[in-house]
Amino acid sequence: MITAENLTLFILLLLLTFTVISDIKISKIKNYHVLPAALSNIIINTYFYGMEGAKASIAGLLIPVILLGIFFYMGLLGAGDIKLYSAIGALLGWEAGLFIIGYSMLVAGAAAFVKLLGTGEIAKSFRGLGKDIKLLIYTGGGCQRPSIIKNNRHIIRLSPAIAFGTAIHFALIFYGI
Repeated sequence: MITAENLTLFILLLLLTFTVISDIKISKIKNYHVLPAALSNIIINTYFYGMEGAKASIAGLLIPVILLGIFFYMGLLGAGDIKLYSAIGALLGWEAGLFIIGYSMLVAGAAAFVKLLGTGEIAKSFRGLGKDIKLLIYTGGGCQRPSIIKNNRHIIRLSPAIAFGTAIHFALIFYGI
């Protein structure tokens, strides 16, 4: 028997598979991956749960845009990542979407930390921070830019972290945590 949950999980699996592959290969999350997933689940939730299901899907679609839009404008998060979070929110609801945002940010933070450890950037930053503190103490502030703030960027593909965060969410639900 086809249920809303089975359809949603199937769509979610397809969505995460295609977006992770696309993000890794071409550094883009395509609209033709996320839009059908989001729209289909609005239709599925409306069909199975009526207007309450539609409201839950639409809230799940809009809340990531509202919460994460500032990070896009700061250049910290790509539009495709926000679209993926929105599609997941439309599929699973806004509450699950918020948990997945949190879990995936923790995963991305851990990945960034490991990446920086591997490049030696963390040690350089702490040495630079020590110099900056000494400079502040001896000069009374000054206007020199701290060395810990640099324009070199380390790119972390967020879609694998989002997929992993989604897996964490389902694992925690499965084990009742």
